[in-house]
Amino acid sequence: TKLFFPKFLFYQNTGFQTILLLNEYYAMIFQRFSFNLIDAYVLIFPQAKTSLNTHLFIHSFTTRSFM
Repeated sequence: TKLFFPKFLFYQNTGFQTILLLNEYYAMIFQRFSFNLIDAYVLIFPQAKTSLNTHLFIHSFTTRSFM
């Protein structure tokens, strides 16, 4: 399954705002695939230095995991 990523996720947001946007959107994805959202954050966010890196990392992570 190819996932759809809304354009707003790729705008430069910082910190809390980004996490709120990601949480709202990815909660739906991870629930659908029975994937633990907390586990995903543990995997994703330590490796993300900026908002853009976060989006790119999550994009590759989710695409690789769910295709």
